[in-house]
Amino acid sequence: MLETLQKSAQILKQFTSTHPEWGSRELALHLQQPRSTVNLHLQALSQAGFLRKTPRNKYALSWRLLEFSSHLHQQLGWYQQAISLMNRLAEDVKALTYLCVQEGQDVLCIARAHHEPQEHREIQTDLYLPTHATAAGKVFCAFSDLQVKKFEGYTPGTITTPDEWETALKKVREDGYALSLEEWVSDSCALAAPLWHEEKLVAVLGLQVKTVRFRGQKGALLQALLERVEGIW
Repeated sequence: MLETLQKSAQILKQFTSTHPEWGSRELALHLQQPRSTVNLHLQALSQAGFLRKTPRNKYALSWRLLEFSSHLHQQLGWYQQAISLMNRLAEDVKALTYLCVQEGQDVLCIARAHHEPQEHREIQTDLYLPTHATAAGKVFCAFSDLQVKKFEGYTPGTITTPDEWETALKKVREDGYALSLEEWVSDSCALAAPLWHEEKLVAVLGLQVKTVRFRGQKGALLQALLERVEGIW
């Protein structure tokens, strides 16, 4: 039963904004699984109301999932306000902004906004971030029970030792925010700050820009971020 649920979940995760529809043969090739097996899971998910058939005889996410999304948002008293903060920050600084939550011992990006007029890109959500190489990960580790699983090096700037990590977390606690200087992706820097709700850390709001812009506008970017999170919760 657990294996069946895991396979069904894997299939659902393939339906993204960049690939909203899948045929059974196409999906089987993508997952490198037998077409008959994938087809059984697609049919079961369709019967359960999670998928629907499109006019092109492919599968897509069902509108019923919006009901689950609505129920979840209602349970999270902070969510809509956090999304509004993220969107306003993106518009103000004309950069990529994001909202992350802690899921077990992982950092999950659940929403992103993009207002860079000179660039066009698809915005991926439901993205797991490396804890020790991101500003959001530093915030969660500094203010919650999140622990680093492995100090993997992504760039020359990635923190790879426990001593360096403890020093970095101490600074985050003192400053009240975190930064990542080309620690996960080269030529990319990020700032992140905690969002508190009812005295609990519920999410992290952050922004990401190119290194050259970060160096020239760090103060203004940081001020814009902190203005969004201070005194709100």
